[in-house]
Amino acid sequence: MLVLLGLVAACHDTNAPPPVQEGPLACKTDDECNVACGPCTSGDPIKATDRSLGCAVNPCPSAVAICGADHRCRVK
Repeated sequence: MLVLLGLVAACHDTNAPPPVQEGPLACKTDDECNVACGPCTSGDPIKATDRSLGCAVNPCPSAVAICGADHRCRVK
């Protein structure tokens, strides 16, 4: 019984999702950045939580995402 519980715990740990990045997304090129669900204001950082939202319509279709000089995604 203890072996089974240990096996279940070990399987649970390996299936855990990767941690979500808190701050602005790191990048090397503009292609790594996108604005699917915002933010819309020029200069605003793009975070992992912005990309993980499931929006049906892009709230800011004219916004362009770029990789800034600091290698962080932001709205142009």
